[in-house]
Amino acid sequence: VLYWLVAMGAVLRRTLPGVPAAVMHTMQQVSSGDDALRVPAVARLTDMVRFATVPAETIVNVGALMHVEHFLAEPFNANRALQRNAVTLLTHLAVHDGRVNDARVQARFLANGLVGNLARHLRHPDQELARSASRALAWIAWRDRRAFTTKFDAAWHHDHGVLEALADNAKSDVGGGSTAFKTLTMMWPLDNAGAMDVTRAAPMLKGALQRTARDARNAAVVFHAFITVHGGNRAVPEVVVDSVVESGIVPRVVKFLAAANAGGRDDPYALRGSRALLSTVCSSDNKEHVQHVADSGLLETLPALLASDDDESYDAATTLLSALLAEGGVVTARRVLDAAPGVVPALVHRLCEADADAGAGSGARGERAARCLQALARTAAPLEAVRLYIAGAPLALVAASVAQNPRSGPRFLATLAVHLCAAVLVHYGVVAYAGLVMALYWLSPWAKGPAPAERPRDR
Repeated sequence: VLYWLVAMGAVLRRTLPGVPAAVMHTMQQVSSGDDALRVPAVARLTDMVRFATVPAETIVNVGALMHVEHFLAEPFNANRALQRNAVTLLTHLAVHDGRVNDARVQARFLANGLVGNLARHLRHPDQELARSASRALAWIAWRDRRAFTTKFDAAWHHDHGVLEALADNAKSDVGGGSTAFKTLTMMWPLDNAGAMDVTRAAPMLKGALQRTARDARNAAVVFHAFITVHGGNRAVPEVVVDSVVESGIVPRVVKFLAAANAGGRDDPYALRGSRALLSTVCSSDNKEHVQHVADSGLLETLPALLASDDDESYDAATTLLSALLAEGGVVTARRVLDAAPGVVPALVHRLCEADADAGAGSGARGERAARCLQALARTAAPLEAVRLYIAGAPLALVAASVAQNPRSGPRFLATLAVHLCAAVLVHYGVVAYAGLVMALYWLSPWAKGPAPAERPRDR
């Protein structure tokens, strides 16, 4: 073994002139096969890079990445300290070597199975090691986005637990969650212009949602990463909506949103992702997709979301309700009132609150509530119009309209009165007509039937 170490040192000195002797000696210990030597040797290499005593490209050129890949390919219980030091070294090399423009040095980070072995450690039992692996992946992805997308796609398709572990780490802002979420945003393919390639990303999204469907929070985080890269203000193509619906994740996301609102759970990325996912599907031009969301229990969840103290939940609820009640939609006022009778009282309460409170944001909240009530009125049949009146929707709308524009009060009241009278007359007119027909029938000779026969006299 001693002869082999001396020979390796001689070869490295001849092939890599100018390499410090300390680096050569440390690399000999890294390749020794003795854990007692390898663990501190990898830590010393990390210190060399961290304190800039040796250039990062020098550590890469002497073959450090090859050894790191070998260490990460070992089982989780082989040597946890060695694997932790190897991931830390890889992170510092990716950070400090990012300034190097040498293409050969950069290509070594994405060569062979380094990304795959590193991604495998996202589901390591040691949470600190898993977070370190997430940070290393984020920095490697920053080096070459296109090459990383290809490598990481192969990694999470090969190992089913990789994507779920990464999304699980990104569910919150604490504990390295922001770094894990950044890695999730790096996994989507880009076109030549630097925008998301939706044609390739849509089937990837379907597979990613199916892989993380066991926990709806993880699936919501994956979609939040997707929509962040795509751009929240851009229209989502129908092929993406098809992928979301076909993945079967919509009912699970609705259930999670209801549970999160009831229990006050704090998963920011998961909550934002679930709201964005449902809003995307509800805004689809395909009525079957909107019908699917309505049948998944969303209507029953809306009253609690509208009454929530969380402004984001309230905004999401009004957006979803407006999308469901859009022109030509499959959901009408009757279905909303039957499935969720608490929607109208919650909207009226919000509208009255906004009327009484002149604070920041109250006007916008009241405007959203008014739009939802107007959308309900547009799709309301005569009977539903009466139910809206009983719930106090017209009076709240009148008060809000007069508060914003006093001159609009009489016109608004006249329009409302005509609409309500027509609804009442139509509804009760049918009842009165039916009652009149029945009365005429019972008063007619046919209703009395034939005259009864005379009974024989008693003898």
